[in-house]
Amino acid sequence: MAPLRIVVNADDLGMSAAVDDAVCAGLAAGWLTSTTVLANGPTAADALRRVRAFPRASVGVHLNISEFAPLTGGLARLLDRGTMGPASLSVRASDRDAVAAEWSAQIARVRDAGVAVSHLDSHQHLHHLPMLRPVIRDVCARFGISRVRGMGALRPPGTGVRAAAGALRQRLRAERFVATLRRGGLATTDGFASVTVFLAHHARGTIPTHWRTVELMAHPGNPHSPSYAEEVAALTEGEPRGLVRASWWDVG
Repeated sequence: MAPLRIVVNADDLGMSAAVDDAVCAGLAAGWLTSTTVLANGPTAADALRRVRAFPRASVGVHLNISEFAPLTGGLARLLDRGTMGPASLSVRASDRDAVAAEWSAQIARVRDAGVAVSHLDSHQHLHHLPMLRPVIRDVCARFGISRVRGMGALRPPGTGVRAAAGALRQRLRAERFVATLRRGGLATTDGFASVTVFLAHHARGTIPTHWRTVELMAHPGNPHSPSYAEEVAALTEGEPRGLVRASWWDVG
């Protein structure tokens, strides 16, 4: 069996100087192969300048309607004191045009900084929302982007009937989303997971046998959860056997 190719993507580049420092260090060391930029983040301009030093990495856009000030003026309903907030979780179909304009502005900001956009994903995975899937298709077509993050198919390993049933539902939901992307002419990895969940399944030998590519999501430098530091530690301790690092440019 061919080795499993893993794209190790750091989310949230442009969120803060601490995040940017950690992501750039990971790209320089080689344990990160990819990152996605919060184009409306506080440090996005400097992050886009710095990431150009890593031409072998894939750089995507971390599409955002849930944090920081928007780049456009059409999202007033989703704003809280001038910044995007929890209202984005109740986004409606009537918001599609405004979301498309905002996401287009975010992609354009990365592209106009001289960074080739390899793929798209989203802050808090909002591109999974059914009413926003047409927006993803539209902005991909507009900017000539062909790769999009899939949906997490793995839960933390558990035992018992309820755990097994929940794991099966999650797997099927993720596979339907991947199939939807591919039917729309978009490429994605066979699997997607957090680092810790993936490595737990890898150690048990429970990675789906049909997977040939998988994206692992990491959050270096982000202080919001202790698990984020654990991800970095796991990635820098050594490469598990049977895995080959790749970038999003290798997908599809």
